[in-house]
Amino acid sequence: MSNALSSSSPAPDYKHSGIDWIGVIPAHWETGNIRRFAMMRTGHTPSRQSSEYWGDCTIPWFTLADVWQLRDGTRKYLGKTKEKISEIGLLNSAAELLPRGTVILSRTASVGFSGIMPTAMATTQDFWNWICGPKLLPDYLFWLFRSMGHKIAQITNGSTHKTIYQGDAASLEICVPPLETQRRIAYFLDEKTARIDALIEKKRALLDRLAEKRQALITRAVTKGLNPDAPMKHSGIDWLGEIPYHWEAVPLRRIARKVATGRTPPSGATDYFTDGEINWFTPGDFGYDIELQGSTRKIISEALEDGVSTLFPKATVFLVGIGATLGKVAVSTNVGSANQQINAILIKQTNDPYYLAYFLHGFREEVRVASNGNTLGILNQDGTKSLPVLKPPASEQKDIAGFIREQDRGSAAVIEEIRRSIDLLGEYRSTLITAAVTGQITELN
Repeated sequence: MSNALSSSSPAPDYKHSGIDWIGVIPAHWETGNIRRFAMMRTGHTPSRQSSEYWGDCTIPWFTLADVWQLRDGTRKYLGKTKEKISEIGLLNSAAELLPRGTVILSRTASVGFSGIMPTAMATTQDFWNWICGPKLLPDYLFWLFRSMGHKIAQITNGSTHKTIYQGDAASLEICVPPLETQRRIAYFLDEKTARIDALIEKKRALLDRLAEKRQALITRAVTKGLNPDAPMKHSGIDWLGEIPYHWEAVPLRRIARKVATGRTPPSGATDYFTDGEINWFTPGDFGYDIELQGSTRKIISEALEDGVSTLFPKATVFLVGIGATLGKVAVSTNVGSANQQINAILIKQTNDPYYLAYFLHGFREEVRVASNGNTLGILNQDGTKSLPVLKPPASEQKDIAGFIREQDRGSAAVIEEIRRSIDLLGEYRSTLITAAVTGQITELN
């Protein structure tokens, strides 16, 4: 695929665009403010207090609830909207029925996602909408927006509530090739990105199959053991089923000497994170590996001395106890601390921490079910202590954990290679889009 991009220096018929994020472009291309080439519009939300605005609704109304369609970057045209508005609602609000071919750019909360209206639609005020003039094709503008990630990040304001203000959106400078060139670029990118996306999807499906295979191996090993001829009994727990006769099903508190929750040092006069040297684990540190080697953030020793963080020993089993990643689990390979979203399990010496971690991983869904909280699951210390776990003899725990770790080592390289190839394809895709819309692929000009 690399031959699609020209790596040679620009030919004499190139010029500098004068636009920081674009660089050089073909000499015959135009540049200018986006409003020279497209009309800028926004949307609105009719009053929820007027029921007639929300009855007999026929007009598609694109909202932030529909942005999920655009998040993975593979969809070009907007799909069905979650809500519609009525004609009377449209007439009595600042909302506007925008024509087919309008290009949207999300400007609030979910910032920078773009798509094309396949039919006349309205939007909320969370979008800047662009109606292309005679010199600009919607398909080209769509791909241009997709190439502007770095520029869009520059004009996005706010740390918690992110937004692109009107003045910043209206000040965007773009490059515009002749219409026929725009058509060639759009067709080229439609075709090339579809092939790349299909290849990425196949690789992701392979990762899913490998993950399912790993999950099945772990679940069987931690519940049936390694001896296929072992006599069995019912565990007394439906989701565990039969287990070797000499194993026990016990609450986690029976194998733990302590269960504690991590802490987050308060913000204030003391900065506990600058020049930190002690691992401070968060849910973002948990990945495929059953081990936690290190953390992305670290705290200073004063956090321990001031009593605002707790140091846990090597071989602590860390279990995420809240939110979307609830149930993720890993064993620390060194001493470390953790934030308040993580429960630290210190097990008795007669048990193997890796066996427990694999057991909890194998039954993550059951761990999630055990959490309290309706929308945001929470597994506190008492809930963690009450989790049912299996207790084989110590030697079997060690053998089972060793067997699974050996299997993991054999597949980790394959999985890492697949993930890396997905990343490289994504990078190539981004590079290809930018090169095409800025005229760096000479055969399209």
